[in-house]
Parts: sequence; structure tokens; C-alpha cells
Amino acid sequence: MIDTVTSLKKGMLIKYNNGLYVVFTCRHNFTARGSGSVIVKLKNLETGINAEVKFRSDEKYEEVELDEIPMEYLYQDGDMYCFMNNTTYEQILV
Repeated sequence: MIDTVTSLKKGMLIKYNNGLYVVFTCRHNFTARGSGSVIVKLKNLETGINAEVKFRSDEKYEEVELDEIPMEYLYQDGDMYCFMNNTTYEQILV
């Protein structure tokens, strides 16, 4: 889903600069002239790096929806961790 940045909320997952980010805070700045802006604090899910980004109010973003699957930790194999899906019993190495 693609939407305008004025609808951003805390806890949303978005795609920004080819990465997945979680929204921590969102401040709307309105000016007397011109369009406002939205200042957003983001955290990259892959690297853990925090960033503060200023969007124009007419910019768009892509919201990401993730599926949560209950899994059980089984064992560690070197650098890999083995998890089992509780419903299908499929094992996944991460």
C-alpha cells in the first residue's frame, strides 16, 4: 500500500531507501506558507541504525506488512540457529 507521509504512525513498518524501517516517532510541522513537513525517527530492521528523516507532506511511502509465525527454537548449528514452525513442523535455519 502506498500512502502519504501525513498518515505515518508510531510502530508502522515502511520501505525507505531499499530497506525496512520501523517508525519510532512522528512529528508534523506546519508552516504558514507552503506545505508542511513530517519529521520521522526510523530504525532499520537489518542494521539496527536509527535515522531521523524529514519528509515533505506530499511525499509517499510504501507500508510493509509482515506475517508473524509462532516458531520454537530447537538448536544451534555453528553460526546457524534452527527453528521449527509450530503448525507445519517445518524446520528453518537462520
